[in-house]
Order: sequence, then C-alpha cells, then structure tokens
Amino acid sequence: MLAAKGSWRRLWEQTIADAAMGETVPTALIAWEGLVFAGNAGGDIKGVKGRMYALDAATGRIVWEQYMVPREPSDRARGPAAPAPSPAPRWSNPPGVPISGGASWTSYTLEPDTGTLYVPGGNPAPDFTPHLRPGANPYAGSVVALDARTGAVKRTYTLVARDFHDWDVSAAPAVLTTRGGRRIMAAAIKDGYLHGFDAATGDAIRRIATTPLDRAPAGYVGSTAKTLPIGGKALCGQACRSQILQPPPMGVAAPGSERSSPFE
Repeated sequence: MLAAKGSWRRLWEQTIADAAMGETVPTALIAWEGLVFAGNAGGDIKGVKGRMYALDAATGRIVWEQYMVPREPSDRARGPAAPAPSPAPRWSNPPGVPISGGASWTSYTLEPDTGTLYVPGGNPAPDFTPHLRPGANPYAGSVVALDARTGAVKRTYTLVARDFHDWDVSAAPAVLTTRGGRRIMAAAIKDGYLHGFDAATGDAIRRIATTPLDRAPAGYVGSTAKTLPIGGKALCGQACRSQILQPPPMGVAAPGSERSSPFE
C-alpha cells in the first residue's frame, strides 16, 4: 500500500500481502478517524489466509491485524494481533492441508455510529474439494463484524457454511434501519439470495431470492433464515435509513416505496 499527497508525493509505504504467494490487495480502501482499512486477496491459493488490517493514516503503521480464518503458530505476524476466537477445530483439516481461504477481495462496510467494520469473507480453500476441510470452515463465507478501533471480532454472520461452489460473500454488505427501528445487515451473494440478519444479535431473519432458483445442489448449507421467493416482500421500506459508507445493494426498495419490510 502507498499513501501519496498532492502531486503524488509519497507519504508512506506498507506491505500487507505476500506477492510471492499470489496475494494481492485489490479492494477499495476505507479511511475513518485516522485509520485506513485494507485486506488481502488470494485465498484460493494453498496456505493463503484472509487477513484484515487497520493502518495509521498518517504513518502507515499497522495498528492491528485480524485473521479471517484460524491463525496458526506458523503464520506470519505483520502487526499487533487483534483479539479473536479460535475456531480451528471446526475446520478439521487432515495433516498436510493447511487452513486456507477467507480472503476479502471486495470492499468493506463501516458503520460510523458503532465503529463497526463489516468484512465480506471469501471462500474456503481448496475451493471445490470440501472433503479436505470437513468442518464448518469459519469464518469463510461469512460477514465478520470487527471493532474498527481494535480489530476484535464483535459477531459473525454465516451466509454459506462449508462453501464448495465459490458462493462466497462477493460484495460489501449494507447496514440499514427499518421503519420499526430494527437494524439489519443485508448481503447479496453468489448463491442467488439477498440475506438479512439482525445486526445486533447476528440472528438470520430472511433470505430473498434475487433470481429464479430451480433447486439447491445437494449438500448446500445456507443461512438459517426463512426463505421468501423472488418478487416477495421488499427488504426495506419507505423509512429505511442508511448510515454507512457503502451504498445499499441492488434490490433494496427505493425511498418512497410503499412496500413493507419483513424484517420489522
């Protein structure tokens, strides 16, 4: 990462990805209250783990580092480790198969009022061979809510457990407030659904088809939310208020819509 000012005068440079392993930093960054947030991509490659970073906007110093999948003793530390749960037993990889994946190749969402950073989690790896990672593979295929100041995991929203179709979280989620005052986290992903969760508790509420779906493939495990067919109720109604640094996803009812929300 490079920071420049004026006529591209370099202010600082910081490395958060290993190009030799195939890692990149392709996402649009978010800057907030003196911090810059960025993560690495490349989670399809054996041994590459998704990570998120907060950098000091003035100096480029890494303030915290958070692994999106379980961190192992042999993993490199590029900055202070943020507090994290340890879900490694829920991967159950055999010897010689390192935990891999969970990289964030799309941008993020920041909720200023709560200081929460919502990070879309990429697919687990190896991508299409789930027998090599027989557990639930947290937190790949999830949106992970982090404390933006400390990097600590606040909560997780599982959208695709043990993904084996590359149906990971492929866009920045939206955080919305319904007419009834309920805060929801919504994400449209590659499984053909718009998923809605209670932002405060992490409970799955609804998932709404965004395209005609004939049938789910054998073994697919999505969120536990009630499913509504395409053309069902809108996600958010007239009084929906957004206080995030990302636009709402396609399919959210526009202001002035008369449709009610199933999340209220």
